[in-house]
Amino acid sequence: MVALGRERADLVAITAAMLHPVGLGPFAKAFPDRIFDVASPSSMPRSARPGWPPAGCTRWSRFTRPS
Repeated sequence: MVALGRERADLVAITAAMLHPVGLGPFAKAFPDRIFDVASPSSMPRSARPGWPPAGCTRWSRFTRPS
C-alpha cells in the first residue's frame, strides 16, 4: 500500500477499527491524511462507497491482509 500510495496521490485507505490487523499501519504512518478509521462495522464503509466514484475513487478492497 505504501508503494502504491507513493505512485498515486489519490489512493486512500478506510478501515473499521482494524488498522493494524489488516496491515495499514505503515500506510497510516506514511500518509496520515489519507487513512480513515471509521471505527464501525464493515457495513458502514461499504455503504459509503456509492459516493466514491463521483469523487474519482474507482477501486474497493474489503479485507486485504498482509502476507
